[in-house]
Amino acid sequence: MPTVDADSESVITCPSVPTEMGESALDLSSLWKMCIHMKSHLLACDFYMFNWSFLLVFFFVFQYYHHRYGTDFRSARYPGVISALTMPGGGTTDYSVHIFHEALRTGYYECFLRADCQLPMVYIDDCIDGTVALLEAPDCSLSMRTYNCNALSFTPEELTKELTKYVTHLKVDYIPDHRQAIGMSLILCIVWMCHWCYLV
Repeated sequence: MPTVDADSESVITCPSVPTEMGESALDLSSLWKMCIHMKSHLLACDFYMFNWSFLLVFFFVFQYYHHRYGTDFRSARYPGVISALTMPGGGTTDYSVHIFHEALRTGYYECFLRADCQLPMVYIDDCIDGTVALLEAPDCSLSMRTYNCNALSFTPEELTKELTKYVTHLKVDYIPDHRQAIGMSLILCIVWMCHWCYLV
């Protein structure tokens, strides 16, 4: 179910691509003149890739409510969110943090992605700043309702090259596992998302 943001009485924060909450969120927004903010993670794209028709219909419904009833719907899609203060949990982009810990601890890192697998990421502070900016932007200043949160993209090899300037004894082996397939599907997902983002 949608929840009202604890720090604001005028923002409804929805979970990632919900199923039954859409109608109730729209009704609440129309009734109380609230802003709907939907967040979604680019890496969790298996559902979207195989249920694209549902996703398009879902966003077109919100778009319809925006044009018909003035519903203030704003959606942000995030790449891999990384932070130096959070220990890696095994996600596809977590290597970019884990490699630093292992470089200092053992001087060796076994990367689960190919050396040339380029993935998009965003530092958590930038992610928060971007989200706040989207929520606080005047409605009339928005050219569309769905935005991708972009920051930077790099490969494990590029990161290793920079890190070895400071930890010269670091050795990295690239042994792809199942997360490599997720990384490749993310690249396809980004291309697909860039296409339909302009539709909604």
